[in-house]
Parts: sequence; C-alpha cells; structure tokens
Amino acid sequence: MAPIVGQGKPSKEALLVGMRKALNVERRSRYSDFHGKRSTFSQYMRQTAATLARIYPMDSTWVTIRGLFRQYPNSDLPTRISIIQRADELLEPHLDIFAEQLRQRKKELSEAEIKSQGGRGETDIGEGAAIVDGDDAEYSPEGAITGGDGDGGLEVAVESDYDDPVKKAVDRAAVRAAQSRIEEYERKIREARERELKAQEAREREAQQKELREKQERLARQKEIYEKEERLAQQKELQNEARAAQQKGPYKDGEAQQAEPRRDERAAQQKDSSDKQDRVAGNASKNPEDVSVQWVKGVGPKLAAVLGKLNIKTVAELLRHYPRRHLDFQNRLLIRDLEEGQEVSIFGMIRSVSAYQAKNRNMSILTVVISDNTGIITITRFVGGKSNKYLLDRYKAQFPKGAQVLASGVVERDQYKGNLTLKNSEVEILGLVSDGEEDQQASLHAGRLVPVYPLTDGLSLRYLRTVMNNALEQYSRYIVDPLPESFREEYNLLELTEALRGIHFPDTPEIKDAARRRLVFDELFTIQLQLAHRRYQFDQENQNALALTFAEDGLVTKMIETLPFKLTGAQNRVFAEIARDLTSSKPMHRLVQGDVGSGKTVVALLSCLMAIDNGFQAAMMAPTEILAEQHFRQFQRLLTPLGLKCALVLGKQGVKERRAVRQEILAGQAHIAVGTHALLEDDVEFRNLGLIVIDEQHRFGVKQRARLKAKSLNPELLTMTATPIPRTLAMTMHGDLDVSEIDELPPGRKPIETKACTPAQRGKVWDFIVKEIEKGRQAYVVFPLIDESESLSAKAATKEFEKLKSEFPNLRFGLMHGKLKADQKDEEMDKFRKHEYDVLVSTTVIEVGVDVPNSSVMMIENADRFGLAQLHQLRGRVGRGAEQSYCFLVSEMKSQTTRERLEIMTLTNDGFVVAEKDLELRGPGEFLGYRQSGLPDLILADLVKDASILEEARNVAIAVVRNDPELSKNPELRKLLERKASSHEAEIMRSG
Repeated sequence: MAPIVGQGKPSKEALLVGMRKALNVERRSRYSDFHGKRSTFSQYMRQTAATLARIYPMDSTWVTIRGLFRQYPNSDLPTRISIIQRADELLEPHLDIFAEQLRQRKKELSEAEIKSQGGRGETDIGEGAAIVDGDDAEYSPEGAITGGDGDGGLEVAVESDYDDPVKKAVDRAAVRAAQSRIEEYERKIREARERELKAQEAREREAQQKELREKQERLARQKEIYEKEERLAQQKELQNEARAAQQKGPYKDGEAQQAEPRRDERAAQQKDSSDKQDRVAGNASKNPEDVSVQWVKGVGPKLAAVLGKLNIKTVAELLRHYPRRHLDFQNRLLIRDLEEGQEVSIFGMIRSVSAYQAKNRNMSILTVVISDNTGIITITRFVGGKSNKYLLDRYKAQFPKGAQVLASGVVERDQYKGNLTLKNSEVEILGLVSDGEEDQQASLHAGRLVPVYPLTDGLSLRYLRTVMNNALEQYSRYIVDPLPESFREEYNLLELTEALRGIHFPDTPEIKDAARRRLVFDELFTIQLQLAHRRYQFDQENQNALALTFAEDGLVTKMIETLPFKLTGAQNRVFAEIARDLTSSKPMHRLVQGDVGSGKTVVALLSCLMAIDNGFQAAMMAPTEILAEQHFRQFQRLLTPLGLKCALVLGKQGVKERRAVRQEILAGQAHIAVGTHALLEDDVEFRNLGLIVIDEQHRFGVKQRARLKAKSLNPELLTMTATPIPRTLAMTMHGDLDVSEIDELPPGRKPIETKACTPAQRGKVWDFIVKEIEKGRQAYVVFPLIDESESLSAKAATKEFEKLKSEFPNLRFGLMHGKLKADQKDEEMDKFRKHEYDVLVSTTVIEVGVDVPNSSVMMIENADRFGLAQLHQLRGRVGRGAEQSYCFLVSEMKSQTTRERLEIMTLTNDGFVVAEKDLELRGPGEFLGYRQSGLPDLILADLVKDASILEEARNVAIAVVRNDPELSKNPELRKLLERKASSHEAEIMRSG
C-alpha cells in the first residue's frame, strides 16, 4: 500500500478521493494496470478497499471492490473495462455523501485546518488544485491522490481528522476568514479552468481552419489536374483532326463551313466540363461513400432532404437503394391485341377518371380509362358507403390523369357498352408523364426492364430513375471493388460497377439475376468477414484460456454410470465437442441448441463435472426462477450420490438464506451455483469459477454475460438455447460461434399428436381432456392475453379461468400468468406439479422451464396469434413422460396462411423443421423480433432463398481471414471491415 503522510489514520473521504483519482489515471493509461512509485494500480485499489473493509466491516462495498481488483491483473481488456465501470458505480453513492458533507463543513473549517490544506491565501492555483480531484472537481480537505510525475507513481497525501482539538477554540472571525479564503481558491480555480477551456477552443478553431485550408488546396490541385487533362485531350483531338484533314486534302463543298462550328462545339464542351468540375469540387473526395447525394446531377439540397427520409445521404447509399422489382416493357402486350378471358398485365396512361353515386344504392362507382395509343380499356371500382362531392374528388385523386400505370386482371367485355374491361384488377401508379412522352419511349422509362423503387413523399418514380442513372454516370468510375479479381473469377461474380448497373438498369433478365447474385454475395460476405475477424481477434486476446484435462475415471464417467437412462448418440457427440473445446488452449466458442426435451441439461451437467474434476467451480444461469429451480432439483438429485453440492441463487431469497448460500459459494463448498440474474449481484463471489453455462442465451444481453464472466479470471463460456435456429440464421447471427445440435430425442418418448381445431370443435376437445383427467393425467390451457383488450379479439386467461371453473365444477383449476409475483408463480407450479390441480390455465409464461411429466394434454386458444417456434415451445411442455400426449390448436383458420402454418405443426414434431418453415413464412425479422434479434441489415439477401450464396460467402470470409488475418494484403477489405465494425469495446464484449 502507498505510504501515508501525516499523523493518524487516513479518513474515509481521503481514501475515496484517492480511489477515484486512481480510476481516472488508469483510464488515461488505457487499462494498463500502470505501475506507480511504490505499487501498481490494482494493488493500490485492493489494499485501499481492504483498509476500508476493516474500518467499515458492515459495508459489503469494499469486499466487492477488493474481489474485483484481485482478478484485475490477469483479466483481458473487456473484463478490465467492466471492472473499472463497476468500481465507479460502487464508489458513486459514497462520493455523493462526501460532497454533501463538504458543503456543510465548509462553514465550520478553522484557520488551522485551512493552513494544513494550503496556507493562508498566498498559495497559487497550483497549490489550491492539489486538494481537488482534477476529473470530478470535488474538494478534499484531507488530501488528494496525485497521478504521479514522470514515472506515473501512486502517492497518497492525507491528514487525519479523527482528533480535532483546534476546532472548538476557533472563533467566528476565524471561520469567516477561512470561508473567504476558500471562496478565493474556488474563484481562482474557476478562472484557471475557464482559461484552459478558451485555450482548448482556440486550438480546435486553429485545427479546423488548418484542415479547411488543406481541403481547399487539395481541391484546387484536383481542379488544376482535371483542367490540364482536358486541355491535353482537346489538343490531341485537334491534332488528330488536322492530321486527318491534311491526309484528306482540300475541303469539299460545305465542309469548310462545318469546320468553324466544330471548334465552337469543342469550346462549349470545354466550358461545360469546367462547370461540371466546379460543381463536383464541392466534395473533398470522389469516393461515393464520402460524397453527399446533393452533388448528383439533378438532386440539389432540396431533393437531398427528401432522399434523407429514405436514409439516403451519400452517393453510395443512393446506389444501394435497390429496386424492389422490375417491369418488363420489352415484351409489351398492347391493348389492341388483348382477348377475352386472358389474365394480363398492361402498361398505359390514365386518360380520364369519373366517379358518381349510384342511384338507390349505398355505394360509389369509380371508372378509370387507360390507353396505350393502340386502344383503351376501363377499370371499375365499387366503394361502399354514402359519398359526397368531397369524397368523390378524393377517390378520383387516387388515379391522377396523365399518370403511367401498371394494371393487372382478367380481360372481359362490358355487356352494356361493349368496351374491354379488367375484372379483379390491381392498379399501380408508376408516375406522371407529360403529353407525348409515352410515344418518345425514353430509354430509362420504357422499352426495357424498368426499375420500381421504394418512394417517399415528394419523390416521383421517374425522377428517381433519372437521378439514379446520373449517379451511375458520374461516379461509377470511382467505385472501387473490394473483392479481389481472383475471388470474382473463382465464384463467377460480376465486377461491382457492372453489378450496380445491372441491378438498376439491366438489359436482360439474366444480367439482372447475375447482378443480384453479386450484390447479395457482398451483403453476406461483409457479415461473415466481420464474424470471422471477430473470432480471430477473440482468439488472439484470450491466449491464456483454461486448458482442462479429461479424467477417464473421473466424475464424468461416474455420472454416466449412475444415470437412470442411456445418453443418446447426439448427446454423446455434443459432449465430445464440448470436451474437445475445454481441453484446448483456445477459448470455447460453442452454442448448443436442441429441441425441447432433447437432454441439453444433462450435457451441461457433464461439462460442469469436467470443470469440477479440474478443481474449478461452475455456474449455470437461467432466465426464469422456475427454470432455475428445475435445473437445481435435477442437479441436486444427480450430484448427491457423487458427494457434490449444488447451490441455488434467486432474487426472492431472504437475507439469512442468501447469506448462507453466498458463503458456501465463496468458500468453495458449493461446486455448482444455479440461479437467475441474481448470480450477477456483486455479493455473489466464487472461490474459483471455471465454467459458465447460460441457458436460453438469447434472453441475456452482452453486458450481463460479461458481468458474470468478470467474477473469475478467464472462465470458459457455454451457451444453450431450446429454440432451434435455422442453419442460415445461425451462420448469420452466430457465425463466430461453433454450433452444436442435439437433434435426437431420448428413447421412449412418443411423438405428440397435434390437431388443428375450429372454435366449433372446442366442446369435443374438452370432452377428451376430461377423459384424460379421469385417467389421472393433467392438462394445460394456454391463452394469448392475461386480461381482456378492447383492441384485440383474443381470449384472456383471467376471464376464461372464471368461466371454466363454473363450466367444470368437478375439475380443479389453477391460474398462471406473468403479472403474478415470483412466489405466487412458484406456489401455483408446485401445486400443479403435486397434482393439486387438474388443469393449469396459463399464458406463455410456461413456454420455458416447466417440466411436469404427468401432464399429457395441451389446448392452445387463438393459436394463430403465436409464431410456429413459440407454438412448438409450448407444445414441448407435454410429452415429457412415457404416456401418449396431445396438443390441440384452436383457431378460426379464416386465412390460407393460418391453415398452412398450423398444418405444419400437425405434420412434424421436429423443432428444426418447424423453425425452417417459420423462417420461410415470416422472414428473419419477424421470426426473431426486431428489438433484440441482433440480425444485421439485409437489403437484397434472403436467408431462405440465398442459402447457397451464404455458404460461399462464409467459405470465402474464413479463407481470407485464415490467409491474411489483419487484411494487410487486402486494403479495400480492411476499409470495408472498419466501415461496418462498431466500437472496439462493444466488439470484444460481444464475444463474452
């Protein structure tokens, strides 16, 4: 510990200020555990915390801080960052109390005390600042910790205030004098800080001006080079023309008159190019990633603001605003060639629109006439309800006269007028055109594959096409392809500029498909490159990972021999993969996913036993108390014959029980700690934590995993999920992890019979449930809502619970939902588990962690309101015993999509198949939920349809990082990686 200067022991305030100053100095030294004059930063923090713990034994803060900095020297960077942040949080309330005490004591300071802090007012700003924490601006009458001089030493100067005989003898005049001197010190310090702030602002202004001058000089040089190249090109062209004229001889009739206009034309072209260069000179770079979209020809500041609504701010973002589809104007079907009964799509222009209220009918009739200069066709719309002139005008405004449209439907002939009409028509407004423009067949808007883009208010489709074409013309030559040519040739990929031209304005459908393949490859390759590089970085930063040994006759073998069942082949395979990771010197990157009831918990227990065999403790964190208690009971039942102890850590535990569990873990008496988020609390300390298992990992954040990992030097981390993730999603979201799948159910489990029912069949379902209950079985009834909702038509658990109790008075009903307190949930589940209830009415709160083997029937109301993966999770609550189990999905099934989704549940019990189908039907965003999915932004890529491209992109990314880990040979890929990567701290914390 640093030496104490002065008499007596240091005060709490002096030690607090010293610790805060040390934390700030450590941040400035980039978490290097800097070495001071007599001790390192971590030693100082640990010893200071030990001193405070001895003085204040009832305050657990100091024991926690001491534990944090005991592991600090051997921690990696993200763990050190987490420890520093946590120490700040723990010190903050104590420093706040200290600051309040200072304000009260400032009025009572004596002249003698002020002398001990800095003299009688003759001190300068430097001496006054010695009692101030430079980063937090808090006064310390007892002393301060200085950041050291050249060698960065730690030194604490303190003055004890335990004995203060002078204070009582000071008169009021001395106190007033002391107050005035303190105020003078404060004023001088404020002035010094203001001067420093002004000096800093002046330096920043000077740096900005310097940067602006350099930018202007760079632009001037670029303009000069451009003009010089233009002049040389023109001179060369003139020389070529003169040489050709000499070879040709004298002008023929009329040619002499054409020579002068050519010179004028060249002069005009030179002027135009100069103007263009002046306009482009508004940008410091011609890289599309850096150039503002307003510099594209035809955009300007006003349209740039409109494009900003689509998150388009640069030229590169404009070029990545891909079409959602293309209209094929090449093989145009003309109105004059239409025949009755054909289902067609036609392109034309709205010639007229009329709307009127039908006589004696409560509806309005809207008629749209479309022409393509070869004939006309009408479209009729019927709008229910009474209308007035204002509403009729609004209906007509939806189809503006002169707008180009795409209309699809079945051709029929009007029985009254004999004109052609489109039945069941769909009309899309493509944009307004001027008179005669359709006849011009402009190259961008007709006679080709024409792109259709997502739009916003104030932006027309035709104008956006023109702007997009201008951007390609202006900046395509400045686009740098990050993929090396060798990769493009190997995987048959277009060059990037060619792909961008092909996706926006393709000449043929084949070019459009090839362009899309290249751009989809780029999207997926960028993600895979980040994941591969992150995996490499994590391996480099964690070279000192635990390397456990597997004992042939150890606890794992004994456990397998005592299990009442035989492990499946999938369980043996996955445990072998985990054991291989644990025995390796590299940190473990493994996600274990398996279907409900596949036996993931036993695999996790075997992994924990391997850590215990090597002298370490293990921790298992679950998202709910129900699931944690279930794991604890199972672990306790299996570990007791081996003489091992398991501890349960929950937030609901009382003070006495929690203290006993905490002491068992800290003393090493508990070999495995199972708990919820309560494991993250500071008072939960491990003696030697070696393995962390996180169940349902998607329910925990990165910071939560990092906090648990910070409780040991470098523990191994194993994550598990019972929600099967499709392979393409796993490669995209968890590409930096090794994924193991337990795809085999234990023997003896019978497949759950699943049936989709309508509400009219609910009575038959209840008859079946009653018969099962008479056999001694139990049942779940699941509802989507807790209470009734005015906006939703789904059934609510609380109301239906009361109805069911009155309808079936002979049955015993229990109620379970998310609004119940933790102890109430546990009480209800215990009663159901002990067969005190026949039927448990519940919401999705039972989706995870409920294991009652005697329950054999589940009925899910409003099943159409659940995703397939969630339905599968709920269904997994039954079928956990040896008896045949059943699941009934009750839904209106009005739509074809609902029928298809529920039919999938009836055809398979394989969670991986269900997840794949759910991904196909709903897409990745809805499948995961946008809020916590972690899914990267995908513009063109479809994880279902583009699985083969994803595989190629992953292989290329792994090969690139393996051959060139730092991407020094591929600078463009390095730029791409840096542009897509987030902050350094977040990246390394992600791996935790």
